[in-house]
Amino acid sequence: MHQVKTRSEDVLRELKARRIIAIIRAAGEEEAEHIATAAISGGITAIEIAVNMPGAMGAIRRLAGREGVLVGAGTVVNAKLAKGAIEAGAQFVVSPHTDRRIIDAATEFGVLASTGAATPTEVVTAWALGARLVEVFPAASFGGPSHIAALKVPLPFIELMATGGVNLNNILDYFRAGVSTVGVASGLIDPWAVETGRWDVITHKATALTAKLSLLT
Repeated sequence: MHQVKTRSEDVLRELKARRIIAIIRAAGEEEAEHIATAAISGGITAIEIAVNMPGAMGAIRRLAGREGVLVGAGTVVNAKLAKGAIEAGAQFVVSPHTDRRIIDAATEFGVLASTGAATPTEVVTAWALGARLVEVFPAASFGGPSHIAALKVPLPFIELMATGGVNLNNILDYFRAGVSTVGVASGLIDPWAVETGRWDVITHKATALTAKLSLLT
């Protein structure tokens, strides 16, 4: 059990250090790999593949072998998907809701589970069940950075990740409010860039996001 705990804690430490997770939902594994490569080129090396996209497990397998890349699975809605993603090489799993079975499945393999919550009760419940990184989702719909700051007042001991509406204009506000990391989807991945194969646009946005974080003191 000690080795399992250490592996999960190592991933949490890495996610906190890397700060940004690129959330990818693509038309297939090849497209997902192009997007991931563009994000990595811009300095975002934590990648979350949505398991409800076509070829998700294949995309996870492709990225899991890359040196220096931390790959996880997102939109994990049940334990079966969690196990499948872990077998494919996912180092963390993220779900939009809290389900003990997902947390238990991840914990069994020493993989970090981040489950979704919004209210103080939901956040504490997720943490008590074993989610060491609680995803506040959808963050923007629940008040954005001000909601995060309010949650951190009574719950400073819980690591939070904000997902949903994080972009270049508000990313600093989320970190100043107290998040440990953020998940970025539309704030990074331009549909036009994907459709036209302009991967450099995604790299540019990734570079801008990572550069913005250098302003944190």
